[in-house]
Amino acid sequence: MTSGVHPGALIGGRYRLDHRLGAGGFGQVWRAHDTALGVDVAVKQVHLGSTLPDEERAELLARAEREARNAARLRDHPHIVTVHDVVEVDEVPWIVMQLVEGHSLAEELEERGPLGVERAAAIAQALLGALETAHKAGVVHRDVKPANVMLADSGEVLLADFGIAVGQTDPRLTATALVIGSPGFIAPERLHGAQSDGRADLFSLGVTLYATVEGVMPFPMGNPTAALTEPPRPPVKAGRLAALITGLLEKDPSQRPTVPDALVMLTTPPKPPVEEPPKAEKFTNTRAELKKAYDEDPFDGFAPYGLGCTGILVGGPVVSLIWDEHIPSDSAGTFVGHMFLGWLALGVVFGCASWLVGRWRGIFDHSDVVTIHGDGITFSRWVRENRKLKSFTVRWDTLEAITVERNASRKHEVVAWFSKTNEPTSKWLAVNGVTTRQGGGFMLYGQDTASRVDPNRFRSRLKKSAGPRYGTPPSSPQP
Repeated sequence: MTSGVHPGALIGGRYRLDHRLGAGGFGQVWRAHDTALGVDVAVKQVHLGSTLPDEERAELLARAEREARNAARLRDHPHIVTVHDVVEVDEVPWIVMQLVEGHSLAEELEERGPLGVERAAAIAQALLGALETAHKAGVVHRDVKPANVMLADSGEVLLADFGIAVGQTDPRLTATALVIGSPGFIAPERLHGAQSDGRADLFSLGVTLYATVEGVMPFPMGNPTAALTEPPRPPVKAGRLAALITGLLEKDPSQRPTVPDALVMLTTPPKPPVEEPPKAEKFTNTRAELKKAYDEDPFDGFAPYGLGCTGILVGGPVVSLIWDEHIPSDSAGTFVGHMFLGWLALGVVFGCASWLVGRWRGIFDHSDVVTIHGDGITFSRWVRENRKLKSFTVRWDTLEAITVERNASRKHEVVAWFSKTNEPTSKWLAVNGVTTRQGGGFMLYGQDTASRVDPNRFRSRLKKSAGPRYGTPPSSPQP
């Protein structure tokens, strides 16, 4: 213990030391009682070192006094430890400060581990407010770190030690004896020897916040100049603070957010991630292909059948003449008989051809277009009678459940259960051909044997897009 410094000693003729609160390379901090005002305060003895040359010692003493007075200019800010006085005892400066009942952020992290995102955000907001006031007053902290962040028992967050940690035993990274900060928290431009400004404080704040939420430093501690050469470890626990912390740790000071920008980043709720809607997938031919198939169908309408009947009427006598030519007969009845047989044969051939064409067209009749997209599921079918594509869409948010089932004929059906506020009207059911199932729910789509919709692929895609709505129907079936 320094000679003359002991409990009960009177510093500056006014501050009576009670007990020591802590010590480090900077010196030691005591709890003391202000005998003039009758209040408790904290006093810090700044350690200058006994081996310093007189000229350098005088320079450090003057600097400590000047920067302590700068800190005193910030006494009205609620998140800055107030500096009340600077007294000199045996050419050693003592800084008289507000007594904070609590502990430092460094002690909190050491005892309890990293903090949650929301508590870290509250600390960040308090420190940003303190730095903004300090920088406007022309005061640069130079040593923002968890040990200089006080967490009061009352819940307040306060920033302490505005540029007054000038301890000889602190690690140094400059050619001068001036302590510019703590290894691991020093901004890259300071390691380069550039003039300190508020942007360097923001880098140190980024390191402090990183350590607060991650529980480790962003740069390897074994390399004191890692901030110059290595990128920070990507934060994994920072949540909504990740963008702010990453921005504050930019090596180029011009790329770091300013204090106002940082406050906006801190207080603006993050935008929810934009989920790409599931890519629309059509399981059969497209609408255009359906329409084109009908437009090019030569067997559509009355004309093909009229031509077919005319061909049969004309072809019957022709068949009879050809028959009679190979099988001569003078009987007119035989000619007429052959003509009827020709008509019959041509009719059978035409009938079989019409059936085959109808079957081919039936495939197109049932080649429905089923489209699954981000909003819901759309069913489309080409309606032969009015030559239009009939479509209807069921949105996911109107459903309680949707599934693909097999009916008694082992054909697949798409069955849906609507929420009570979105139950379809009877008109909607009739217009879109949706029927009510006996076991509850509505059959949106029934797969015919000629359908080209692959049920397995369809079911897999529906599960992926409908999410938790796919599968088990509600416990109480709809009427």
